[in-house]
Amino acid sequence: MSQHFVFLGEPGPDAPAMLRALNDAGLAPRRMQITEDLRSQLAEASPAAVVFGPEIQDRAGLVASLRESSALTSVPFIGRVAKPLPAALSQAFRDGMDEYYLDGCAVQFTELASTLGQGDGVSTVRAPAGQVILAHPERLERVRLGAVLRRNGYDTHFAGSAEELRGALVEKRPRAVVASTSLPGAPVVEIVCELDGTELQTIPWVLVAPEELIEATSDALPMQPQSRILEEGTDVEGLTFLMNEMLTPPPVGARRSPRLLFGAPATFVHEGGDVTFYGYVYNVSMGGVYIRS
Repeated sequence: MSQHFVFLGEPGPDAPAMLRALNDAGLAPRRMQITEDLRSQLAEASPAAVVFGPEIQDRAGLVASLRESSALTSVPFIGRVAKPLPAALSQAFRDGMDEYYLDGCAVQFTELASTLGQGDGVSTVRAPAGQVILAHPERLERVRLGAVLRRNGYDTHFAGSAEELRGALVEKRPRAVVASTSLPGAPVVEIVCELDGTELQTIPWVLVAPEELIEATSDALPMQPQSRILEEGTDVEGLTFLMNEMLTPPPVGARRSPRLLFGAPATFVHEGGDVTFYGYVYNVSMGGVYIRS
């Protein structure tokens, strides 16, 4: 029996070509309305993917609500984008999309449908699994960040305040911590510094901070443990690369340069060809760039 490929909102101007691509991939297109019981309907349907049109109101809030269902944790959420503009693509990823497809780019949609039809899903670069404490006062951000962590194989433990974070550090002995600088209670940087000289000092931290506090937060962090900073509200897929960099041991003798999180659309074409492909740059380093395509 074919899996459903669900559209929320309009599928776009290329419906006939998209229908052929889905049929060839063994996927059954299905339109669903945004209703109060949408989450249960989607969980029951167990779709291969869900597409979110750009016209959907409060797309980020809808994604957060759907991700709270355990049955939808690993379902790829795909954003439809009219034009490959930086603002549109960045907004799609900030809203919680795992991937996007561009109106008028039949090749991109065909490849996407083919991948999903093979059961590969929309995979990300996976870091070693383990338990991660996710401390953030906002429900929407906990859902957005937690979805990335769970998709990468982590077991997440939530904390909503500095006090809860302190207790979880002792109780859970996590593999890593992702914490917002806006947690109520003691400053998060203060908690990190408290671990210096203890058996918990080697736990890697990712601190989520607003742009205006990034420099001050970085200056206040101790040398141990290793830590990284993720800008509040940016594409949360960057968390994957930060975790990988901290938790994956480098190959023996390998020279590695720091990665800079950098989101931008990328366009490329075969030499002498006439088919344009679109991707999205996630980070850059001395060795090159990572492009999702």
